[in-house]
Amino acid sequence: MTELHLFENSLAGEIPEVIGDCENLKVLRLGDNGEDKKGLSGAIPQRLGDCKELRLLFLQNNNLSGEIPESLGNCTQLEEIHLNGNDIEGSIPADLGNCEELIKLNLQENNAAFSTMVPDKVECLTKLTRIYLNDGLSIRGKLFEDAEAVFELWEALGGDEETLRKGEEGDVYKWEKVYIEDGRVTKLEWNDKNFKESIPPMIQKLDKLKVLDLR
Repeated sequence: MTELHLFENSLAGEIPEVIGDCENLKVLRLGDNGEDKKGLSGAIPQRLGDCKELRLLFLQNNNLSGEIPESLGNCTQLEEIHLNGNDIEGSIPADLGNCEELIKLNLQENNAAFSTMVPDKVECLTKLTRIYLNDGLSIRGKLFEDAEAVFELWEALGGDEETLRKGEEGDVYKWEKVYIEDGRVTKLEWNDKNFKESIPPMIQKLDKLKVLDLR
């Protein structure tokens, strides 16, 4: 078995440790099984770390508690981890820094005592561009640099901050006509803004930009 999809099924009880026997599992979707902290409960199984082929982990919006198991660091192919909307406490285990393919880590809406500190080993993950914690979204790495460059370009062209960010200061994925692929800004479609200023040299900072539409 390589994929298990049991989301939105009103499941209850604990996730069994035998999940670790599914050594070829790549996708595990058990999210959205309860509202108002109902659904799956108990701790995230330690043996989930035996699923070393795991790419996508969706356990969001249940009633899971305890800490994130350090054994998840054995799942070095993980690309996305969604644990938001549970009652998880503790902190982000440093061993997640072994997951060099990790792009997105969502830990929002967990126990108020959950630490928002990000271990240095996790900070250094080059592909990790989005971390959602109880205090909001944080973007990392090259995408952070791209976001700063997009904002500088927008201002240099005469745009106003509120129109670009639309109230989503930190979430570049929701900014006005900004398109992202593989964690980098690749397209800006601002053809309806009637900018009068010339394109500044700092656009070179957006080294993955393929399309700039200002018509």
